[in-house]
Order: sequence, then structure tokens, then C-alpha cells
Amino acid sequence: GWIVNGPMPKRVGFDGSAPADLADGSRRWKGVLAPPALFSSATGALFTANNRTLPPERAAAESRMWMRPLRAWRIRELLAMRERFSEKDFLSMQLDTRAEGYDQIRDVLLASVPSDETDPLLAHARAAVIRWNGTADTDQVGFRILHVYYRALLERVLGPLLAPAAAADPSFVYRWPLADEPLRRILEERPPNLLPACFADWPQFLRQVLLDALVKIDANASEPGIGATWGRFNTLDVEHPFAALPVIGPLLKPWLSLPPTSLPGSMVSLRVAAPRFGAVLRMVVSPAHPENGILEMSGGESGHFLSPNFGDLEADWAAGAPTPFLAGPTVAEIRLRPLR
Repeated sequence: GWIVNGPMPKRVGFDGSAPADLADGSRRWKGVLAPPALFSSATGALFTANNRTLPPERAAAESRMWMRPLRAWRIRELLAMRERFSEKDFLSMQLDTRAEGYDQIRDVLLASVPSDETDPLLAHARAAVIRWNGTADTDQVGFRILHVYYRALLERVLGPLLAPAAAADPSFVYRWPLADEPLRRILEERPPNLLPACFADWPQFLRQVLLDALVKIDANASEPGIGATWGRFNTLDVEHPFAALPVIGPLLKPWLSLPPTSLPGSMVSLRVAAPRFGAVLRMVVSPAHPENGILEMSGGESGHFLSPNFGDLEADWAAGAPTPFLAGPTVAEIRLRPLR
């Protein structure tokens, strides 16, 4: 089963989609709603990747921000491949790096750059993307190029639409996890009114966006070049909060930082992985067989940077090693004693 955990307020006079003033009494909370729940399914399996699991009319009452369904569709695809799964099978699912969300970006790039392209940067990009295996694995040069192209398209296509907001508020920042939905719609429909005036058609514009992004990478000697793999770009960059402290932070950085490991995965893969964002833990356990369970944890069990348990689980988490769910022998204790 699946259920929303926690009370759901019944709102009167407003729907909760935006802040509202309750001072005049016209808007208020009046009790709680029954939490939405799902049980069973046509296949006997339930799954979610923070995507919308409720009918649209009911989902709008709970949230306006459900994650895109790309990862959920991949779960569904993997579940359909067999009827029985072991704990290691489910761990492999959590470590899956298929990046179907970039298939459309690949198609746009290949359609914008012909096979007889003469520009060396564009020709290199096309060849790398043709070799792309469809995953966000660390050895993939093509995926890194597609990621760069995707970010450039977001900026160049959506930027003009957001210009009025930026003009009204210089501090405006567009942070919306579903930003690629309007981008993908525009790439599919290619409306003439959204084509920048200096370009004759959409293919010319899409080719230039890619070329500009590649030139920028090629000119930056401090960053990995266009031939770099995804692993060179997607490298773990996590440190203890004390690293942000003045003076002592830089001095203690060797003890405050986790190893800069190359990470497979992406924001559209089941294995979510970015330099400063990812799955804190992975768990697979059957209530009847906890002895076969798996628990992988980023870092370690201690938040104290001088503890031997501060980062002792990091290597297994990064490698996807099936570490045991059940605790082993006690190796350390913390005792809290009253002052008197």
C-alpha cells in the first residue's frame, strides 16, 4: 500500500497553492482530510519515484509539484521483466543508470548536426552522441555532451520567457524541477513566435545553441574538455558543514570532505546522482527475511568528522556494494550521563 503520512488540512476559502492571509476569517483550516491512499494495482505491484500517483483532480489538492514520471516509468519497465525479485535484484534497480529522459535531446542533436558536418566541435559531439549507450555511466562522453546541451537549451529557450520576471526582480531565480516540461513541449512543437528573430528556422537555432555550448567548454581550460567522460564531470563534492566556517574550515578540509568519487547516474536515472545531491541511503528488506536485507549509507553513521565512522560506509555506497541491513557486533558506544 501507499499512503500520505501526516495530517492533511481541510482548507476553506483557499486551496493552498499560494500563501494566503487568514486574518479576516474568510480563509481557515477546518479539520483534516482523509489521507489519500493506494492499495494493490492491476499488476499487484506499487511503485513511486515522487511522481503523481493520484488522479489529476485529487493530486491537485495535495500538491502542485509532482516529479516528472521518467524514473517511475523505468521502474515499471524493470518490474515487468520478471515476476520474482531478490534483494540484490532490487538493489540493482536502485543502481540503474538508464537515462531515457535524454533520448529526446539526442534526437534533437542528431537532427541538428548532419552526418557530413564540417565544424570539428560539432562533428565530435555528433560522433560521441551516436556512441552513447543510453545510460549515465561514468565512461559516457556522449551523455556529458547531452547534459551540457540540455542545460544550454533550458537557458536559451526558456530564458526569454522568464526575462520579464528577471527585469522586475534582479534577484529572481527560476528553480522549478519540472522546467524541462515546457522545454520539451517547445522542442516538439517549435512555435515560430518563440524562435529568436536572428535565426531563420529552428534547426539553425538548435545547431547554434550546441555550438556555443561546445565553444564555451573548449575555451575553458579549468574544466574538462568536450572529450571528457561523464565521470569527470559528475564527481562527488560533499563536505561537513564546518567546512564553510571561516579560517578553520579550509584548514580542516582534508578531514571534513568525503573522497571526490566519480558517480554513475543522473537526475533522470533511478540512480540519482549529482556532485552535491543523491540518495542518502538505499535499502531493500523483506520483513520475513531481514537477514538478507541490504542497507547502503552515504558517509557513515557518525556526524563527527574525527570519528572512524564518519565516512567508513562511503566506499560501499559509491560502489553499490550490498552491505548488510542488520547491525553487526557493537564496535562503539555513546553514553549520555547526567551532570548530577
